[in-house]
Amino acid sequence: MKREPVPASTSPYGDFNTVLSTLLGQLERGPYFLGERFTALDILWGQGLAKDSELAAGLQAAAAAAASAADPPVGASGTVSAKN
Repeated sequence: MKREPVPASTSPYGDFNTVLSTLLGQLERGPYFLGERFTALDILWGQGLAKDSELAAGLQAAAAAAASAADPPVGASGTVSAKN
């Protein structure tokens, strides 16, 4: 069963820019989210951010493949060549 994404307006953390700004602000205080100590919070957010990066890379690859398939190759003379 495929789940539909939750609309951004229902996120308890706010929009993307607000969340990113909050995270970066926390990391400015030290190498970890709560300053100088490594905690479970670092693991939880790190896992979520890694998964988000993985999903974003997949979406970019799919978009690039779709764009490549939609644009026919153009030869050196500027003519469109047929795909095999």
